[in-house]
Amino acid sequence: MRPSPLIALALLSLSLVGFTSQGQPVDILPEADECATCVMAIENLPVASELTLRDGDVKKFDDIGCMAQYVKRKRLKESAIKGMFVHDLPSGRWVPLERATLVKSSYPTPMRYGIVAFATPAGAKKMAAKYKPKLVSWADVLKGI
Repeated sequence: MRPSPLIALALLSLSLVGFTSQGQPVDILPEADECATCVMAIENLPVASELTLRDGDVKKFDDIGCMAQYVKRKRLKESAIKGMFVHDLPSGRWVPLERATLVKSSYPTPMRYGIVAFATPAGAKKMAAKYKPKLVSWADVLKGI
C-alpha cells in the first residue's frame, strides 16, 4: 500500500530537517548555468541554491523555492542527498542549508517564492521591514510549495 501524497510529503519534510551536509558547493556560472527546475538562466546569485547528490550529480537553482520544488517532485530521500547549499543574502557566500536561517518574505526572488537565506539569525533580523519577513524552516518551505 502506497502512502498518500500528503503523508509522503510529511515524511519527506521530517527526513530532510536533520541531515548534515558534506562536501562543498560548486560555483554557479551566472547566465551560463540553468535552474534544474524552471530551466531559467541563473542570474541572481544571492538567492541561488544548490543540491549535491550522493552520486556526484549537482543541481543548481535560481530560487530556493525551485530547490524545494525539485526535492518534492523527485521525492528525494536523505540518503540520496550529500549537501544542500544556499547563499547568505547580504554577503553572497555559500551556507549549508541546515545552518542557514530561512526567511519567507516579499523579497523579489526570480520565481517569486520570496525565500531568502542568511548565515545567522541576526542577519535575518536586519532584513528591511518593507519585505515583511517571517522566519521559516526548510520543512515549512517544503510544505508551502
